[in-house]
Amino acid sequence: MAESSRLRLLLWRAGATRCAAPIERLREVLPALPLTVLPGAPHSVLGVANVRGTLITVVDGRRLLGESDRLVPDATVLVDVGGKPIGLAVDSVEDLVESLRACDVAIDFSIAAAVPKNAEACARAQVPLVIGATGWLSEVDNVRRIVEDRNGTLIYGANFSIGVQIFYRIAARAAELFRNVETYDSFIEEAHHKRKRDAPSGTALQLEKIAATGLNREVPVSSTRAGYIPGTHRLGFDSAADQIRITHEARSREGFAAGALMAAEWIVGRKGVYEFSEVIDELVREK
Repeated sequence: MAESSRLRLLLWRAGATRCAAPIERLREVLPALPLTVLPGAPHSVLGVANVRGTLITVVDGRRLLGESDRLVPDATVLVDVGGKPIGLAVDSVEDLVESLRACDVAIDFSIAAAVPKNAEACARAQVPLVIGATGWLSEVDNVRRIVEDRNGTLIYGANFSIGVQIFYRIAARAAELFRNVETYDSFIEEAHHKRKRDAPSGTALQLEKIAATGLNREVPVSSTRAGYIPGTHRLGFDSAADQIRITHEARSREGFAAGALMAAEWIVGRKGVYEFSEVIDELVREK
């Protein structure tokens, strides 16, 4: 059969029934999600879940198939139904690894809780993984072990914007210049829209690490979550006489996409775990 005519399926299990859907309709595979129950909802609807600010209806895979037992879901499969995502709570996803084998690279901008499972699936499938999700770095040692034990490939970063990566380097040099200037106090401010969950942001935490290293002292970080504020990060140096501020403000998600694609191209053919900063270091050296 010609490659273009093959039908690739994602397989999962709901109770005693094995199910399948065309891989093209798959949006995402997530761990079981916390749900808000809807009073008066149909028998098969478990509730709604907040997935990165979007409310998704989640249905019980067993009851949808006519089984009486209510499941305790292990995973939530987001599939495209009429152009909208629907969550299907299932017992397990069986063949995600096989589905991944058709890919050159996987890019994950989902949620923190999904990162370990996605990293394991990609490592088992020998597909390089680019992780742009935030809020999971407390698991970085565990994820690194998972990938390295399976001779896999992974690249991650607090922020995949190329502009932010250059901003980090400007901030590092500024911090070094202020290291021995005791009349200036340093600070970091970050602000995002009200739906962003983690605070401080991963970008702000990385900025604090960079600035603290250059200054040889801690730097306070403040966070704001309100309205529709675009991602904004600011490193400041304040004295009685004046104030210097270095700011990065994201105008769209195009910068993150461009960086993720750059990382995806860079990682092909490599093994191990890398940070996105290594890609930028190589780019800067080449230029």
